[in-house]
Amino acid sequence: MTTASEVKKWMLPLLQRRDDLVLVGRNLVIGPVKHIVRGIYFDASWDKNLCRPVWYVNKLCSFHDEQSGLWFENSGWFPVKRTHEQGFVEDVVSKTEAALNLDFSRVLTLEDFLARTDPVTLNGFGKLYRSLSSRPPHYATVLAALGRIGEAHDVLALAVEGIERSRLARLARAELEFSKRTNSAIAKLDVEYAVHDLGTIEKLRPLLTVLKSGDRAAIGALLREWERLTVKGWKLEHLWEPSAFPIELGAGD
Repeated sequence: MTTASEVKKWMLPLLQRRDDLVLVGRNLVIGPVKHIVRGIYFDASWDKNLCRPVWYVNKLCSFHDEQSGLWFENSGWFPVKRTHEQGFVEDVVSKTEAALNLDFSRVLTLEDFLARTDPVTLNGFGKLYRSLSSRPPHYATVLAALGRIGEAHDVLALAVEGIERSRLARLARAELEFSKRTNSAIAKLDVEYAVHDLGTIEKLRPLLTVLKSGDRAAIGALLREWERLTVKGWKLEHLWEPSAFPIELGAGD
């Protein structure tokens, strides 16, 4: 078990040395927080003596279901001594400071984010991420924010069509399975996953609509609302600096 009060005690030396770091619970956030959030999250473990620090870099303009909580788009964990071992505090502080110098910490803008995640060029340890373009809805969101409207529309339209077609087919298979076995566990899982993904599509449709219209102000307003929801879910309202997206400044198409 890792608690917020423990992390605060461990990180005190770093917080005293660096004014760009803010601790929010167990989340050590690097300022400023505009369109990108970067930091190190001190994850808990089933082992009360084991802490798992995770570095991460996310865009904030996300439609994700997990807007209400923490989730990591690009991340990796690094090992530290067990909390009851001699020298633990010194170890976690030095390794956290080393992690703060990894490439993820230098991703400041959406342009940086795209350049460093497609293809992935983030260097660090414990890599747990994949290319942005392999996640079309997230890729389209970044393209939209950068003003690449036509590209974003085509990527998102194809993704929405593919997800909808495959999930409706999955629901049809589940219905057939239920006709044979009314309590089929497999069919129940099919329904659960299909309904979830179809719900995700509904979150994406507003973006598809404004991309089709080409209305830059509407695209920017929608993305900022998504940012606001993500910031609220992460409890970072006091750190967020709302600012114009590149699309609102004339970038892109």
